[in-house]
Amino acid sequence: MQDVFVKIWTKIEYYDSEKACLYTWMRRIAENTSIDYLRGGINNRSNRTNDNKDSIKNIPHCTEQKTEKIGLNQLIDKLPESHKFIICMVYYGGYTFKEIAEIMGIPLGTVKTRSRSALTSLRKEFA
Repeated sequence: MQDVFVKIWTKIEYYDSEKACLYTWMRRIAENTSIDYLRGGINNRSNRTNDNKDSIKNIPHCTEQKTEKIGLNQLIDKLPESHKFIICMVYYGGYTFKEIAEIMGIPLGTVKTRSRSALTSLRKEFA
């Protein structure tokens, strides 16, 4: 939060009221700062849990988080292996759909479709 306020303070001369209102301009700075933080620190490639094509063997390890309290691990285990792999890579490994498509050697659209299908299944099971 402090980084956002510092950026707003130091970049105020770049604000143009003809392009956007002040709130929108400040919100955009906050969004960009948070994206920069996520891409640069937390989800840095060196910090990712799975980094090879044999990652599907490590799927049980990627779900060892505090999700067992709500039974999410059991729901993920019910998914087909390809769907489970994508969910783990996206939500636990921090990979993008494009990176997963390259790792799995399948089209980007297939990864997105499987992800959407997996999330739909998880929503139905969780409800």
